[in-house]
Amino acid sequence: MTKYFSIATEGMTAAEEKTLAEAWRSYGWWHGIANFWLLRDHTEKMTAASIRDTIRSVAPTARVMVLDVEPATWAGSSLNQANREWLKSYWPPEGK
Repeated sequence: MTKYFSIATEGMTAAEEKTLAEAWRSYGWWHGIANFWLLRDHTEKMTAASIRDTIRSVAPTARVMVLDVEPATWAGSSLNQANREWLKSYWPPEGK
């Protein structure tokens, strides 16, 4: 079963965000809005606490909130085509 996480961060540098993205390369992640990430874990190994700890190891002073979510729908606006395509492919269906 796939697990889904919503993550808010504050105070990360661009270099720290790049390092985090590399750490999550084998997972599905989206970071189309500043300070906000969506993470899709197909391994079922991640937890909210393990994600928080990964972020803290990369950015020890960043503020972090990780939510384990079971998304039903989503809605967005002003998303570019690449962002919308990722969401359509890897996140549960867009709300109508």
